[in-house]
Amino acid sequence: MRDFVLVLVLATSFVVIGLIAWWIVQSGVFKPSPKPMVQATITLDNQCELLDEVFVVSAPQHGRTVPFYNKKATIRLPEGTLLQLATSSLYPDVAYDGIPQAIMPEMEMTADCSMSPRLEGIFDSMRETFKN
Repeated sequence: MRDFVLVLVLATSFVVIGLIAWWIVQSGVFKPSPKPMVQATITLDNQCELLDEVFVVSAPQHGRTVPFYNKKATIRLPEGTLLQLATSSLYPDVAYDGIPQAIMPEMEMTADCSMSPRLEGIFDSMRETFKN
């Protein structure tokens, strides 16, 4: 009889512990808190010979893009999201990928289509090295 009571107490204990564990998991006690949302207003500084309408703000992590209207774009995403300047899918013949920047309430993104002197020097060196 003593063994039966011991088995009954152990089984009841496992059931109670299992129910408590299930309740803790279901209640979300250990879920990470969501990141706060940031409403970003991005200003376009277009130094290219392209129309402003060609550019959009892209959030690749979230698969979202937002166009510019009067050189301004607004997007609301979680804190820490990376945004970058890209080209609109309406202009498939144009390609531009800007440098990713962490989202902030006020941002300026520059579209610079010129090649930097440093890159020109690298390309000149490569041409000189690999010419026939």
